Amino acid sequence: MKFPIFQRMLLVDVTLDCSSRLQHLSANRLSAIEPGIFTTISYNLKKLDLTRNEITLLKHGLFWGCSTLVTLELGHNMMSYISEEQEFPFQGLLSLRVLRLNSNRLVGLPGDSRAWNDMAKLEELHLSGNLLQVLPEFKPVTRLPGIKFIDLSANLITRLGSETFRGFPSLEKLDASNNAITEISWDALAQN
Repeated sequence: MKFPIFQRMLLVDVTLDCSSRLQHLSANRLSAIEPGIFTTISYNLKKLDLTRNEITLLKHGLFWGCSTLVTLELGHNMMSYISEEQEFPFQGLLSLRVLRLNSNRLVGLPGDSRAWNDMAKLEELHLSGNLLQVLPEFKPVTRLPGIKFIDLSANLITRLGSETFRGFPSLEKLDASNNAITEISWDALAQN
């Protein structure tokens, strides 16, 4: 089945296999993807790979209906922010366990935002290779209760505060290597 995807203001036809549980759209030049594009294949979709594109923005409702999606790969794109101004790009990802946002240009993340509301089952959050300097304090604790692994390596983080990881009561592994950390609060890594 063919669906239109807007790429640099040009209409491009991309063929998606509606029976597949896995969609590879990596290593293209996609800069924007219209909401609703995955609706007809979402009932069966487990993994979506959008790495190595030129995506700058995740629009509201983009993944709506993708409630069976387990892995979402968005690494190596050009995103700078995931914020409420972009509304709720991850809305509807009720089964998501792995989110890869590595090697983008992220300078910030929403900490107390409805952007994460549907992601209670998320276990892995990959944020390496971005431009993060400060981590938000994720509140309340119920926002991302299932997170077991966070990769923050190769960012610009200078401090790990006492509240930084409070929103992750199941956190088992943290990679904060290759940052510019000069201060770690005495209780930053305490058991939640």
